[in-house]
Amino acid sequence: MNRQQILAALARHNIKTVGDLDHFAQVRGLSRWHALAQIVGEEAADRIFGEIAVKLTEKRAPHD
Repeated sequence: MNRQQILAALARHNIKTVGDLDHFAQVRGLSRWHALAQIVGEEAADRIFGEIAVKLTEKRAPHD
């Protein structure tokens, strides 16, 4: 699934923020990852969470 397909899938489920995803997950009794995987598939969910982890790590890294 490419970025445009992921964005389209999220839009179909009215997911615009992490809070929207959390609500989607909570209503269904799912974890955030499982909710995202249900919407975009496991491979895309893994890729998205991987990108988030990298960005958070880069943000927290000490600057030289």
